[in-house]
Amino acid sequence: MTGTMLSLSEADNLIPSSGRQMLDHVNRLHSTGVQIDIDLPQIAVVGTQSVGKTSLIESITGISLPRESGTCTRCPIECRLAHSDANWSCVVSLRITEHGQARNIPFGDIILDPKDVEKRVRKAQKAILNPSQPVTAFLNEDADLKAVNEERFSSNTICLQITGPNLTDLSFCDLPGLIASVSMDGDAQDIKLVDDLVRSYIMKPSCIILLAVSCETDFENQKAHQLVHEVDPERARTIGVLTKPDRIQKLEEGQWLRLLRNEKEELAYGWYVVKLPTSADMREGITWAEARADETRFFDNTYPWPDEASTHLGTPNLIVQLEAVLSGLIIKRLPEIEKELSESISRTQRRLADLPPPPPEHPFLEINHQLGAFCAEVQSCVDGKSSPAGEIALQQTIRPRFQRFKSCLLKTAPRFLPWDRAVSPTTHFSFNPPNQQVERLARPVYLDEVYTKAQEERIRELPGMMSFDVYMHYINEFLAGWPDPTHELAQEVAADVSRIVRKLVKQRFAGVGHGALQYRVGNVMQETVKKRSAETLEALNELLERAKTPHTLLEAQYTFYREGLEQYYRQAYESPPDPTLALTVPAPAPAASMPTPISGSATPASQPPPAFPPTANSGFTFGKPKPNDSTSKEVADAGKQAASKGTFGSASTPVVKLPAEKPASGFFGSTSSATSGSTPSPFGNTSSAFKMASMSPGPFGGPTGSTSPAPSTPAPSAPTLAPNVLSAEMSTALGVMAHVRAYFEIAYKRYLDNVHEIVDYKLVRGVARELLPSLCRGLGIDGRDAQKVCASLTAEREDVRVRREELRKKLERLEAASQELAAYR
Repeated sequence: MTGTMLSLSEADNLIPSSGRQMLDHVNRLHSTGVQIDIDLPQIAVVGTQSVGKTSLIESITGISLPRESGTCTRCPIECRLAHSDANWSCVVSLRITEHGQARNIPFGDIILDPKDVEKRVRKAQKAILNPSQPVTAFLNEDADLKAVNEERFSSNTICLQITGPNLTDLSFCDLPGLIASVSMDGDAQDIKLVDDLVRSYIMKPSCIILLAVSCETDFENQKAHQLVHEVDPERARTIGVLTKPDRIQKLEEGQWLRLLRNEKEELAYGWYVVKLPTSADMREGITWAEARADETRFFDNTYPWPDEASTHLGTPNLIVQLEAVLSGLIIKRLPEIEKELSESISRTQRRLADLPPPPPEHPFLEINHQLGAFCAEVQSCVDGKSSPAGEIALQQTIRPRFQRFKSCLLKTAPRFLPWDRAVSPTTHFSFNPPNQQVERLARPVYLDEVYTKAQEERIRELPGMMSFDVYMHYINEFLAGWPDPTHELAQEVAADVSRIVRKLVKQRFAGVGHGALQYRVGNVMQETVKKRSAETLEALNELLERAKTPHTLLEAQYTFYREGLEQYYRQAYESPPDPTLALTVPAPAPAASMPTPISGSATPASQPPPAFPPTANSGFTFGKPKPNDSTSKEVADAGKQAASKGTFGSASTPVVKLPAEKPASGFFGSTSSATSGSTPSPFGNTSSAFKMASMSPGPFGGPTGSTSPAPSTPAPSAPTLAPNVLSAEMSTALGVMAHVRAYFEIAYKRYLDNVHEIVDYKLVRGVARELLPSLCRGLGIDGRDAQKVCASLTAEREDVRVRREELRKKLERLEAASQELAAYR
């Protein structure tokens, strides 16, 4: 044998003090449990069943471990050796990992005699394999260590912290032996379970793999070699150790020597061979000093070992290599570990901050504070001062809905056409703002239809009087178009309020407790919205019922609308359907006093019939009535005949001024209008003047007349034709039109304002009214159990609680490891 084998004491003296300090420092890091989070340098002992792994660990540590036939190691056993001038001692603890969180549990008192370690380790393994029972139960002397275990294998770890004068600084982990096959009464799942457990250790880049190979079995057929080849294909972090060299068959020494010389299966850290005491030697009580002496004699006197380099023979040389490799890896990894610790601490702190806030110390006060803030947010939203993130303010959302509702009401305006149905008019009446082109939905109602309806409803009325049922018939027609848009408006606004409220609830309570508070507040708010919505619909339905009874105290305004409309309709009726008829808007002219409404069958020669102008809400415009084909020729002939006579009109176009009425204040204007002697008209600017084209004789006959004062000498080049004559019966029917249409102007504006007030007060602002007491009642925090209810509402979800606890413990481990690194620097 070339050279001399080292003793354990000599091997320990070869370790530099700086290397020993670093090994001790990594052992301290392991004691914090940070190896769960950070890849710490360590040595993992890997081998197939019965290759002598346990004997190898005993030889390195100088202690006895449980021995059984087959698999005796059923969980990882982590050994941390530390040189000390004090007496030998061993501390046993269990590292239990649950939900990704490790906790160290002391297992018994300090052991002062190495002989007591084997029994303590056996009890510790029993405790790990039976997790449902208290750990302390297995420390009793009467604990049944032969009972069937709950688990066959476990990833929880037995930790041995061993110090003494004859020890070297080293840290390694003994893993369960890999299983090649199971017996008839075995469990085939154990094979994969152990494979996964071993792989979870040796796949880490900072793990040095100590591969134990038995010389009594063909190398290539040993499962441990195959697994190591998978995780370390470059052989860059594997140390090979050959056990049981005394079992090598004659003439087979060559294949093992090629491994030892690193000629076959070359490893970066080489191969070693050790001679360990047998189970029989251990039962006979051989000491570790005697075992080292037997090992030395074996390699000195047994072929073929005397001719091999002694640096790769024996346990002491293996220990030196293990310490050197581990120290080198620690030196390389320490700066990286420091950086990884810093990054992991920051990452863990961020994850803790991302969790919902922890439960408050005073749940009742916290919930009341949150509810008060929420009520203020709701009030601010309904006032239009704020809105949830990503939402348009509530008032800005519902304002267009009211505008559309107004347009819908305008579409229901009565569509009275002041001539007989026999005439097919192109005339259209628009009662909408100029910037709102609203399609009229009401059916056209002709003058003769109104007259016929009046005759049908007449009972005992005096001549010239009309049954009120006629008025109600046409009033009910436009009222019938109001319920649908009214209900749709209420539903749309309720949906807007509900959506805003849901977002406010989520914005305020999403991070409180386990979600019960958000859920219950959301339910209370939705019930509140439903209740307010029902109250709103009830009030709107009542308003619709009240609208069915026509009434108004605005007598002056109603009279003004009616008289103006009656003149408007009369003018349309008395104007013959001439193709040249037009209505144009001239430049403003001074206001004139309102004339007495037309009551006769013809227009006085001194006063032209007024043309009603468009207004902000009612644009009264009309074009020319178009005669039926059967009367076209008669109209043309009548026009030519009147023109040849040249008895009416002049070439000039008369100017028609709007009528004026007595001064009024309030709804129709201010008192300043009294100075001008006129009242602002709801139909437009009273100073506006209109020009009308010359009248032509209509197809209905009647006396002739003029739309403007007759000149002293008629001009034959510009004759005017006679207007139609309105009979007394038709004049009464036309009055019905004017009354109904005038009432629509009063009724729809009043209804529009009332609907807006009801929806705004009962629904929009109603949600925020008395909200805090409603929430307290709905959550049940206004009674004697308020404290208990608040505590349950603010309690964390179980998964959040577990996650918070995991992160807190992880942060504690990382910070403890960081402090260890700071102490080393």
